[in-house]
Parts: sequence; structure tokens; C-alpha cells
Amino acid sequence: MATNKNNSLTKHYVSLFFVVIAWGLSPLFTKYMYQYNSASIHTAFSQAVAVLSLLIINAKKLKFINKDLLKTAELTGFVLGLANILQKIGFQYTTPSNYAFLENLSVVVVPVLAFVIYKKRPTIMTVIACVACLVGCAVLCNLFSGFAIKSGDILCAIAGALYGVNIAVTGAKAKKFRPGLYILVQLTVGAIISLITALALNFITVNGAPLERMKFTFEWHLILMSIGVVLITNTLCWVLRTNALKHVNSTIVAVTMPLSAVITSVLSVALGQDKFSLSLGLGAGLIFIAVILSGVNDARDKRTQNYTFEIADKQKLTGTLPAVFEITYENMTAIIPSDNDKESDYLLWKESVIKNIESGNTRYVLFYRGEKIIGYFQYRVENEFFCMDEMQIIKDEQGSGVFRKVFAFLLPTLPDSVTTAVAYANKRNEKSRNILLHLGFSAVGESASGNSIRYEGDYSNLKEKYCKFS
Repeated sequence: MATNKNNSLTKHYVSLFFVVIAWGLSPLFTKYMYQYNSASIHTAFSQAVAVLSLLIINAKKLKFINKDLLKTAELTGFVLGLANILQKIGFQYTTPSNYAFLENLSVVVVPVLAFVIYKKRPTIMTVIACVACLVGCAVLCNLFSGFAIKSGDILCAIAGALYGVNIAVTGAKAKKFRPGLYILVQLTVGAIISLITALALNFITVNGAPLERMKFTFEWHLILMSIGVVLITNTLCWVLRTNALKHVNSTIVAVTMPLSAVITSVLSVALGQDKFSLSLGLGAGLIFIAVILSGVNDARDKRTQNYTFEIADKQKLTGTLPAVFEITYENMTAIIPSDNDKESDYLLWKESVIKNIESGNTRYVLFYRGEKIIGYFQYRVENEFFCMDEMQIIKDEQGSGVFRKVFAFLLPTLPDSVTTAVAYANKRNEKSRNILLHLGFSAVGESASGNSIRYEGDYSNLKEKYCKFS
């Protein structure tokens, strides 16, 4: 099981590395396009293209946008949109070195907000990693040679802080949302902010001249090139980053993003726009050290997080259905592939769960590792029977001992009248059948459909085996 965990984490780290590369290239393209487009118009156009692409991709999923998603994504979208427009406008009035450094003020903001949101104190290693990252960016950008505050510096500094707010809030609140829909709402809000800003800057004048005259190129090759870059850097990268935040510590994401400055510097050297220097090597080295320290800290943090369990009421369960379904869908499609598309399966599954909740007989226990939902157990108590209807555990946590712990949590709460444990296992689900046999259950019949085998076991043996862990 350790291999599965490592593979899963590796996938998300690879996604972040791709984002770093793409975002490292992006500033060079942005600077180039400022010859043809004004900053606010370029930002609005980029986000509009991203929104349209996400609308196409998520057309069948729009019905899953709910009030909770809107409330969260509108807030983070406003913060992100404001950060983008401030940064892109400020980019015109500061140096690329200052721009790269100030953008990464998020590495300081994220641990602070993580403490406010999670009530979790940053570790010594987190503090060292953040300091190393900031110093690395400063050395990389030659800021120790002189740092004159300009209006662009101020705008980029505010943007960097706002990016930190976006990272922290997304990491705390977006785990239960579909990444594509979450980013769609965020970027829609950002595009509106950019367009309003472009109009305001064009019509507000100082000494007879607009603060920023609207300018946009209609040369097709430049438009097509812009669309291609946007689809990668705005659409794909934001979806990858948001999905990674569901699995990777938000501080790691914040500390990893400064690697984009390394990409920018390396490319500048390759293109002859800069020369390799001690500051480039030392700065890049410090940033890599920061990333390694954060990765070690994150792995250690995950190992020390305790499991917690909660018998969910209707309101709690309804709010977590998307996250719970993702676990069920991933596990079951690996065993019994469905003939329906995922969205149809979700609607059918959701209808069944709501029906179970409203019946009053079915209960659900949610499993958490830290703040993340890692599984659930569906059960009923009917007279002397303890009906174990379904248990689903996220792949990374299977075999980690959570099975024992949930029984140790639940069984002492059941009435003394229970004498028999009952469970069904699909005939094609060999793993579940073996688990039930290992628990001492015996096959006693089949389900009405003939697809599953009915197993029964002595409840007292089950309680004796697992309650010693409570």
C-alpha cells in the first residue's frame, strides 16, 4: 500500500512541476504581448478564453454547481482576479527581478493563513523552508544589489500576498469541489474584474490622458498564439494546481511555485538575455532546498495525522456527497466498470443515498485523516442484525489500519440486542469476499438479484476482536 501512496503523491508533484514550467515561460510571453495589448485587456482576454474552454469541457457538469461552490469560488475568484490585474499592471512599472520575487510573498502568507484557518502552527521546518524560498528568490533576482521601491513593486507585492490568500483558502475549502467547475467560477469572476478594470483605466484620465489606454491586436497569428498559451497556462495549469491542492499541503504548493522563477532565468540565459551567475546558481539551490524541506515536512505531517470518525447527520452527509462519491466511484469502477457515464452514476448514487438518509434506518460514518475525508461506512441496525451495507476507503489509505479503527469507534455505540452481523459482497469483488471470510463470516445465501453473496457472522466475535482498539 505504501507504493500506491507514493505513486499518488508523485502524480500530484509531477502536475505541480508541469505548472511551474508553464508559469515560468508565461511571463516572457506576457511581456512580449504587451507590445500589442494593454495589460488589463490582455489579462481579461486570457481569462475569457480560459472561461470559454472550461465551459466547453464542463458543459455537462454545470448542474453540479451549488451554492457552497459559488460562495467559495466567488470569494477566491475575486481575490485571484484582483491579484492578477494588480500584478499585470504592476509588471509594466517594475523590473522582472522584482516582479518574480514579490509574486512569491505567498510563501509567507500561506502558513499564516493556514494557522488562522486550520488553527495549526507552522513547524520549524515550514518556517525554514519559507525563509529559504524567500532568500533564494531574492538572491536569484539580485535584489541584494539594490531594491528601490516603485509603484509597480507595491502592486506586485499586494498581488503576491493575494495569491497566498487564494492558495490558503482554496486548500482549505476546495477539497470537496470538482476542480474544473471551481476554476470556471474563479476565472469568470476574474475576467469580469479585469474587464471592469480595463474600462475604468481607459475612461479615467489624468492630465487629459487615460490611466491605461485600451489596446488589443487583431492579428490572427497573435490571437491564435495567445489562445494556445492561455489554454495551457490558464486552463490546464489552474485545474492541475487546484486538484493538487486537494492532496498536497498548501504550504508546499506555495513554496514550489517560486521554481517558475528558475525556469524564467534559465530560459533568459539560454536566449542570451542574461548570463549565468553565482546569484542564479545560489538562488536556484536555495529554492530547491526549500522545496525538499517542505516535501519532507509534508510527508512527516501526514504520518502524524490521526484518524477521526463522525456519524454524519443529514446536513453533514449531504454537504460531503461529491467527495464521498469520488471515493466510491474510483474503487468500484476498478472492480465493476459501469456502463453509464460518471455523471449519470453520480445522480443515481446520490438519489439512493438521499433515499437511505430519509428512511431513517441507514447511518453513515465518515472517516477523516486530518481534515480530508478518506472513506465512509454505511450500516443499519434492524432488530438483532448489524447490517454492514458498504465500506469505501480511499485507495491511498487501504491497508493502513483504518478498518480496525472505525469498528473500534462504532461497535461500542450499537445496542446490546445485536447478535448477528450481516454483509453482502458482489460475486466479482473477490477482495471484499476474502475480507468477510477473514472476519469469520460464512456465506449463507445470495441477494435477490443473484449478483451478491450474503454473509453472516457472530457479532460478539466481531466486537471482541475490534473493541480492544478503542
